[in-house]
Amino acid sequence: MTALRDRTWWIVATREMSVKMRDRGFLVSTGITLLLILGVLGFQVFMGTSGREVTVAVVGDGSRQVLRVSTALAEASGEDVRFEERPAASAAAARAQVLDDEADVALLASGDGGWQLVGAAERNSDAEIWIGAAVRQAVMEENAARAGTSLGELAAGADVSYELLEPGKPSGTTMYFTTFVFTFLFYFSSVLLGSGLAVSVVEEKQNRIVEIVASSIRVRDLLIGKTLGATLMALAQIALLAGVAVVALLVTGRDRLLEQISGGLGWYLVFYTVGVAVLACVFAAAGAVSTRHEDIASTTTPVSTVLMVMMFASLLASGSVKTVLSFLPLGSVMVMPSRLVSGDAAWWEAAVALLISLVAAAVVIRLAERIYRRALMQTSGKLTFRQALRLTD
Repeated sequence: MTALRDRTWWIVATREMSVKMRDRGFLVSTGITLLLILGVLGFQVFMGTSGREVTVAVVGDGSRQVLRVSTALAEASGEDVRFEERPAASAAAARAQVLDDEADVALLASGDGGWQLVGAAERNSDAEIWIGAAVRQAVMEENAARAGTSLGELAAGADVSYELLEPGKPSGTTMYFTTFVFTFLFYFSSVLLGSGLAVSVVEEKQNRIVEIVASSIRVRDLLIGKTLGATLMALAQIALLAGVAVVALLVTGRDRLLEQISGGLGWYLVFYTVGVAVLACVFAAAGAVSTRHEDIASTTTPVSTVLMVMMFASLLASGSVKTVLSFLPLGSVMVMPSRLVSGDAAWWEAAVALLISLVAAAVVIRLAERIYRRALMQTSGKLTFRQALRLTD
């Protein structure tokens, strides 16, 4: 009997995991998230393989030569921009092509020896940049030849070097993206699995199954098993999503970005495990103080509200507020990994934040376990957390 009791929490955990793996809501939500990641991957691949094409109505060989130089300049700068010519018999015919949407712009020789771009309603930035650059280069070469010199001699000393003060540091866009992903995944997983756990507890109370189970095993072992099962499923889910994200970064050629976030990702998984385990206990306690499905919304709302506030605070915080938030329980899950990625936090700061989270987790789990143990067998009405703490075992 003792040997069985020592393993009852694992039996409960495996049962919770098997039920969750068959849960349609869990599977659908995971599938939708995967589709979103794959959708972003597909979009990145599409954007990386499809260049921009600008159709230009041209009159005469001079315009065609300008377009060829424009395409060469864009390619030399790493831009995948192609200028497709649309021959026109006259300037009026070229303008008509633009008005009829047969060409994006028209390149026409102006009366003063220069060139003119003609568009319909909006400027085409690619045409303005690269055709303009090609015209300037051609004119400078021609003027240099007239002056008896070369374009290289005229451009001597005009080179601009670029010094990076913090080479390798992620950009602001990368940091916001990292913080958003870390925050969203933690909030999404916590609410989804936590709500499912609360519903499971209420269903067992309504069906009186818990009375049968409690007569065979300790209520504490039941809570440990449910919490462990929910935590392991959350880890499996985040591991799957992270794996797909890593593949997406590799396929889209974002090796540098993956290298930048890899250190923060490892710390994120550690903080994530602690945070999900604590929230699983809290949601289980919220289910224990409920007696009907209708009660779950009111008992879990305080927890969900705290999570939502922390999520928005993590996304909007900056400066010293963000630093303080990275040391707070739950906030450290969302903020500290991104601070590590940006280089704003050292490893020892992450260790301190993790220690604070573990101490807070011990206190919260102890209170949640007490509420769960004392409220689980109460089926006569909804309790508050304070009322549950006042009950006796």
